[in-house]
Amino acid sequence: MNKKNKNFNILDERQKQIVQKACANGYVFLLVYLIAIIVYKFAIEADPILEIIGVLVSAAVVVVSRRLMGDVEQPVDYLNRPLPTGDSKPEKQRRLKNYLINSMLFGLGFAVMDVILLLSAGYDFLEHEAIKEILPNSNGTLVLVLSALAVFAAGFTVSFIFDYLIGECYEIKRYNKMIAKLDEEENKQ
Repeated sequence: MNKKNKNFNILDERQKQIVQKACANGYVFLLVYLIAIIVYKFAIEADPILEIIGVLVSAAVVVVSRRLMGDVEQPVDYLNRPLPTGDSKPEKQRRLKNYLINSMLFGLGFAVMDVILLLSAGYDFLEHEAIKEILPNSNGTLVLVLSALAVFAAGFTVSFIFDYLIGECYEIKRYNKMIAKLDEEENKQ
């Protein structure tokens, strides 16, 4: 077989980046499309469960793929700035502050979505038996505010626990282990 006729296409770093950006753009388009369908189905009161599953599964595939391929990046804060990875008290406090801010934003996002869903549902929450027992003399605004506060508190708490545990017990340790391994390999040469 004549090797001159074969097309050996080996990608260099620049070409690999172009392919990665193209794949990322396709993924973002898919997510925007699925979210638009979800919003549309909510508007016409249809069931968007398959689209929601599609969004969640695609996100899980990206996370798992990155982990399986050995991608370890320095943890970043909510503004995409690198977080310190050391064990000193100021570095841990900076990471803790980041976990708190991320959790507050997460809880706030869910509280806003809760208010929007409650207002768009048109359901009279004061007629629900449990609410009548807990808050016998309340109005719709109070119930809406209490619901949003409860959702915020739950979202904040769950997010903070997961951010802290994953950040401190997994990401920081994994990143530091990778850096130590790279330093060790460099020192052997």
